[in-house]
Amino acid sequence: MTKRALIITSPWGDLRGTENDGRSMQSVLARYSFQVSFCHGAQATRKGIIDAWEQLIASACSEDSVAIYYSGHRGLVESAPNQDDGKEWRYQFLVPVDFEDPRSGGFNGILDVELARLLRATTARTRNVTVILDCCYSGRMVRAPGYGEAARPKQVPSVSYQDVIHFLTSNTESLAKGFDLMKWDEDPDAVRLVAAAPSETAWEVRGKDGQWMGSFTAALSHILSETHSRRLPWRTSILRVQDLVQAQFPFQHSRAEGPHTRIHFSLEEATSDAIHLKVESGQPVLQAGRVAHVSEGDMYAVTCLDNERFSKERQIAVCNIINVHAFQSEGRLYFTTSSPVQEVPSEGALAFLLQSAHYQWPIAAPPSMLQLISPKVHESRFIRLMGENEQGSPLVSVYHRESFIGIQSQDGMQLTTRYLNSESPTQMEDVYKAVVADADRLACAQNLLGLQIGNADEVFSHHVEASVGLVENSQPKEAFTQPGCDNLYEDQKIYISLRNDGTTTAYVNILHINVQGKISLISKSSRFGIELPPQRSHWLRKLPLGVLEGLQVSWPADLPRTRPIDEHLLLFITSSPVDLRAISDPHVIPQRTAVSKLQRTLYQLCQGERRNLMDDDEPGQTVYDIIHIPLTVIPREQPPAPQSLCQTGHHKLQRNCNQSFDNEHGFSIPSMLTEAQDLPELPPHLLPGPRGYFSQKLRWVKGVPACVWVVNEHTEPITVVISQYRPSRLWTEASLNASTTGVGFDLSTTTFTPPSTRKTLLATTKGLKQSTAAFPLWTRRDGFGVITVFVSAAQTLYIENDRIPMGATAYFQNEPDLHIVEYKN
Repeated sequence: MTKRALIITSPWGDLRGTENDGRSMQSVLARYSFQVSFCHGAQATRKGIIDAWEQLIASACSEDSVAIYYSGHRGLVESAPNQDDGKEWRYQFLVPVDFEDPRSGGFNGILDVELARLLRATTARTRNVTVILDCCYSGRMVRAPGYGEAARPKQVPSVSYQDVIHFLTSNTESLAKGFDLMKWDEDPDAVRLVAAAPSETAWEVRGKDGQWMGSFTAALSHILSETHSRRLPWRTSILRVQDLVQAQFPFQHSRAEGPHTRIHFSLEEATSDAIHLKVESGQPVLQAGRVAHVSEGDMYAVTCLDNERFSKERQIAVCNIINVHAFQSEGRLYFTTSSPVQEVPSEGALAFLLQSAHYQWPIAAPPSMLQLISPKVHESRFIRLMGENEQGSPLVSVYHRESFIGIQSQDGMQLTTRYLNSESPTQMEDVYKAVVADADRLACAQNLLGLQIGNADEVFSHHVEASVGLVENSQPKEAFTQPGCDNLYEDQKIYISLRNDGTTTAYVNILHINVQGKISLISKSSRFGIELPPQRSHWLRKLPLGVLEGLQVSWPADLPRTRPIDEHLLLFITSSPVDLRAISDPHVIPQRTAVSKLQRTLYQLCQGERRNLMDDDEPGQTVYDIIHIPLTVIPREQPPAPQSLCQTGHHKLQRNCNQSFDNEHGFSIPSMLTEAQDLPELPPHLLPGPRGYFSQKLRWVKGVPACVWVVNEHTEPITVVISQYRPSRLWTEASLNASTTGVGFDLSTTTFTPPSTRKTLLATTKGLKQSTAAFPLWTRRDGFGVITVFVSAAQTLYIENDRIPMGATAYFQNEPDLHIVEYKN
């Protein structure tokens, strides 16, 4: 293996420290045995930088370690507000020394799209790539407080947005050559270390010796030299770099992006479930909260940042969580008497979970397997084995059939399947661990789906509109006017559109949760949330020139195509940047983001101590809102229709977007899509206070709104159908003998005449709020809707043909009669 590095320094404008930056990084990289080549000074033209990078690519081999370092200006250009022509509204670029060369005839920077193409070509040769950028995007003319002329921002003058668009349009063919434009904004193989967050300023500073150097480069060089002989991952080192940088410039937030769990300049990754802990104004603050499943009463072991693997000998304290917010938690520290360290270092520490106070979901397992899986379930965080005489239904059941083992839902869907080799004890042990991990992951997803805003003072009052719809021929076609659509098929493409009509910037993180409980961060290219300034829009997913590519709906690889599956989109809309990567990747330590002038303490991403200036009049936390969009996905390849009562040809449903698909597909499921209307999340008597704009916006007709609410107070999940007409069923001799409470009937044997709406409400569990859903009514003339309730994951019929008045709230308490609360404004 050869280690190859390219150092690029562009002293365009008034920067004085780029050459010193390059020499400092050369010294550090030499200690790590890199062969260093240079492109600096007069060589760092647009053509010179691209040629040098391409030469590095040509020389790299699959086993090599490659590092690219850049010091200089980086610019940012944005379209005018309210200009939504389908193209990206923001582009970023590097600034070569010939940036203003009149012979170039136009824009002469190096766009982020071009950098992405170069980076993709690099990782195609070797996966071991590290990119270090000591530059910033900000064009603001500012001075660092207290430094005067001894500190300079790495910024550039404004650039014409139209010049950038013209450059892109003129060079589309060359940019796309050998490069997938759909993946231009992400590269899973490259570690990226950046000096500052978007819209922040990166600084170069004059030291006591009179030499200029980038603050980020100086800090990174110091940490890399200090830890040369130790095997630390980038995610830990960047925390220490942040601490050094912010000691000088509190509003510059350095970041590590990409696979930052890697050990420095290698492919080896540090696997750890540690969470960063920081002392802020004397208060220990865990940089994770309710969204990351932290609960009051959790106990964490605390160690210094010098090792990501927990060791009892390195433990300095125990942290007891006493107050939990959405993205951050406060704790109380108890230092061990044997530790020589009796305080948390300024850069923070690592916290390892010792004992969880979180609710644990019950799971079932065959008696023959209890002895094998019980120890593994005991070590899990979110599940427990169901008691022998315990009431209620388990979240999932473990099954074992012949040589296969996995978990299945209570209605019999096999969610995971793993091969079990009875002749290999080691393989069996690994498989049992994996099955328990599958169940634990699903329980984690259930907790996330049941998450609600804890306090009224945490609610973000915003004006962000979100819509989801289908993509056909790169054009937005059918929009889902209600969350979820039964006509969403495997392999179709959807778009997610975001629009901020407010006056303050919002940030949006988008999570996808599939039927197996796998959590994916769809907005991962925006590591700390999609930034939405006022009057800005964002589409997922668009290519650089505005072509709507969309997100393809896929089917889990190991899941049988026997029936539709429920999937979910969760949109977290926050007032500040938030790092939610730890939710989808347990080995990610949440990073801290920008310090806002209007915030006293930032959630998990805040760096440095509490500010003394104007603190008392400012809010103490990031506020947020949650938008939940359920989706029902239908497999493309349908099995033969089972001979159930509802599939005999009687009461066939019309097939259109507002109704359930017809019975020729072998299913009978009420539609989750109804006529266009915005429904309030809660009835007025359940509102805790001011609500987010999205969940509160109504289209009122005079008086009572044309909708109803249902609240599940039962310990099992329920499926609720609200229809305009009573459901129908083909009666048989067997069904006439069935219990009037619905035993023997389920959702598969019930046919609803459209229009109707179906939703599943989670069980009421300790620590989570009651599950509530809003349902539309299709006419005000009748003044009521017909409600049908199915209980448990098996969807057993319990209540049928009850009427619920328009605007009312129905409480289900596992009793034959619903508790009805009339509408009160």
